[in-house]
Parts: sequence; structure tokens; C-alpha cells
Amino acid sequence: MTDTHEAGGRRLAVFAVADGKGVDGKSRWTRIGRAFDNQDGSINLLLNAFPIGTDRLQVREEREEERGAASTPRRSAARPAEVRP
Repeated sequence: MTDTHEAGGRRLAVFAVADGKGVDGKSRWTRIGRAFDNQDGSINLLLNAFPIGTDRLQVREEREEERGAASTPRRSAARPAEVRP
């Protein structure tokens, strides 16, 4: 059986939602992976992190601006990359 993501199906983002843990007591959403529809209607979750401190996961359609950022590791602007010969 072929996953839909291989055939260009819906791309979904997976978030861990921690209630009242953010600024001003708002919920904190942390992206922890991606999900893909399968041809049989089931969904595969590909997690990059394991949620601790919450049992609530949210799966929603990926936004256009998230698509490139999700697969590209972020580098801190405070510390430049070290270059070695």
C-alpha cells in the first residue's frame, strides 16, 4: 500500500499542546512532527519529539510558510557556525 504523501496528498503538522504553560497563561503549541494520509483513510504520524507534560496532540493542515521550515533545521543567530579546515 502506498502512502498518500508519496503521491502528493495532504501534508499535516503535529503539535503538542500544553494548556496554560505559555505567556499570559495561554496554551503553548510545539510542533513535534508531521502526518500523512494513507490511501485507506488512515494517518501516519512521524514524530521528531515525544510530548512530555501534556496528553493533547493537534493534527492540522500544514501552512505554506511551515513547509520549508519544517524540514530545515534552525540555527541560532546568536552563535555563528564554526568553520574548520
